Amino acid sequence: MTVSLRTRLTLFFVAIVVLPVTAVTILGWRAVARSSDRQVRSELEHSRRSAMLVFAGQVEQAADVVRALAGDPALQRAMAARDRARLQAILARWDATELLVAVTGPDGRVLARAGRTEPSFLAGVVPPAPVRRLRCPGASTGAPRPPIGGAEAPREPRGAPRIWPMPLVDPRPS
Repeated sequence: MTVSLRTRLTLFFVAIVVLPVTAVTILGWRAVARSSDRQVRSELEHSRRSAMLVFAGQVEQAADVVRALAGDPALQRAMAARDRARLQAILARWDATELLVAVTGPDGRVLARAGRTEPSFLAGVVPPAPVRRLRCPGASTGAPRPPIGGAEAPREPRGAPRIWPMPLVDPRPS
C-alpha cells in the first residue's frame, strides 16, 4: 500500500508542528499555574503572619486586662455579690477599647461587658448574622475553661463569675 504525498505531508506537518506546539503550550500553562500558585501562597502566608501578629498583640493585651481586673478588690466584691450595675461601672472605667471584656456568671450569662461590642468589616464584606448573646467559652458544653491569663490569674472558686476578654481583630490598617 502506497501513501499519497498529500497524506505524508499532512502527517509530517502534524508530527513536526502541531504536536510540539501543543506540548509547549501545555507545559507553559502548567508553569504559569505553578508560578501563580506560589505567588498566591506567598501572599496568603504574609497575610496569615500579619493577622497572627495582630491577634497575638490583642491576646497579650487581653491577658494584661485580666491580670489588672483580677487584682481589683472592687471588682472582686461586685463579682461575689453578682451586682450587675457595679460590675458594669467597674468595667466601664477600664479603657479596653480594642477588646470586649465580659464578666459571666457560672451559668454563662453575661453579667457585665465593656469595650468594643461591634465588630467592623472591610467595605464589601457582608457581616454575619448578629450573635444573639455572648456566652463564655465552654458554657454550652459545661467544660471548665480558665480565663485568659493562665496560671498568673487567680483561680475563682467553683461557680464564681469569670472575666472573659475577647480580642476583636480589625483587618483595616491603622
